[in-house]
Amino acid sequence: MAPKSPLATMLLILLAVSVVCLGTTENDITSQKPHIVQIIKSMKPHHFTSHHHWYASMLDTISQSDEKLLLYTYDIVLHGFSAMLSKFQNITLNETSPQDTNSHGTHPSSIAAGVAVPDSNYLGVANGIATGMAPPARLAIYKTCWAEGCYDADTVAAMEQAISDGIDIISISISSSDVPFYLSPRAIATYGAIKN
Repeated sequence: MAPKSPLATMLLILLAVSVVCLGTTENDITSQKPHIVQIIKSMKPHHFTSHHHWYASMLDTISQSDEKLLLYTYDIVLHGFSAMLSKFQNITLNETSPQDTNSHGTHPSSIAAGVAVPDSNYLGVANGIATGMAPPARLAIYKTCWAEGCYDADTVAAMEQAISDGIDIISISISSSDVPFYLSPRAIATYGAIKN
């Protein structure tokens, strides 16, 4: 038997890898199974008439067709819902959650407007009352960072929404690369926010 050419072997390997990759991708996108999504009940925005309406609107954001994904809503044994989701839709639903995932949003907000906590101490030292800078302040918090990082598009959109909502003070603690201010969308948006 004559030895096979390296080019033929390379093409065969490339074809095999392509078939495996295509099969996996299509399966992840189209194959759906039931998923249970737990929700903090008190986080329901007031403009939704019911939790069912809120859950359905979440699913509408990840569905590209008129298919009904919602299977059940739960309100007694747990708060949340179940839905038929593909692996891709489940990941997308998790990524778009406004919930704080690393406590960075919770930490600064408690410094700004944390209510008084009596008998606080640090490792048994400095007993007293811990409180934020302005406990009666009302906060509006906009999520701009995700698992893979913070994007200028999300930060600028949050600033735009904050101005539309009538916010008086915007505090942003997001690091960025060494881009000159005149090229930074965040810096340019900051000046736009000050004008308005």
